[in-house]
Amino acid sequence: MFEEIKSIMMETLSIPEDQITAEANLEADLGISSLELYELGGKLMEVYDIEIEEEEIHSFITVQDIVDYIESHT
Repeated sequence: MFEEIKSIMMETLSIPEDQITAEANLEADLGISSLELYELGGKLMEVYDIEIEEEEIHSFITVQDIVDYIESHT
């Protein structure tokens, strides 16, 4: 699942592959803005056919948080 999320992040947000680790902080390490986080959330909803509420998107701090969320909702 991590590799799938990593691929989506690289494609959607143009983040270099070597920067995306499970422990990477979305804002501090990867420089993802709130707008980009919504964009990523939209892509994840489309790919995994799930609904992610706005407050849930804001709860994502690390890449692993996203992986855990997707794994528990698919």
